Amino acid sequence: VLCKTIKKIGHRVGVATNGLKISNKKYLKELRKNRLYNIHLSLNGVDNDDWYKQIDGIKCSKKKLQALDNLHELKYILDIGTIIVKGINDDAPRQMINLLKSKNIKNVIWRVKNVGQIGNFMRETTENYTMEGLIKLVSAQLNIPIKKINKFRNKLLYKNTEPESTTF
Repeated sequence: VLCKTIKKIGHRVGVATNGLKISNKKYLKELRKNRLYNIHLSLNGVDNDDWYKQIDGIKCSKKKLQALDNLHELKYILDIGTIIVKGINDDAPRQMINLLKSKNIKNVIWRVKNVGQIGNFMRETTENYTMEGLIKLVSAQLNIPIKKINKFRNKLLYKNTEPESTTF
């Protein structure tokens, strides 16, 4: 009901989720029926239960991958986020690309970030990846020139805004 009401007054509705609930396809279909079209799925551990346990406190890769499959099957725009935690899931970029290729998923919005300094953060600022460090990591693992990543990263998403400095 909330989604329909928000849409009626001219706004878009979006949800950021860990994906556990939308691993249930029936539930995801109900969200679609209620006009929820934009879902951002967190895949910090990609397909690795050990990473999820260390980062999110729960082994949940099976449900996360089912959520990804459900979103893909129901033709949602795939909007994925991965937080890189230095020393835990450093290989996540390579593993994510391999996962998407194995599932024949070709069109994805994928946001890569470092772990933040709020809440139950896991690393001190000095132990975290810098943005430049994340870019080098992704560049090396995916064989994408740093210059190309920075060109994309510095592209404005909306008029009258600044480039997003904390993600790419």
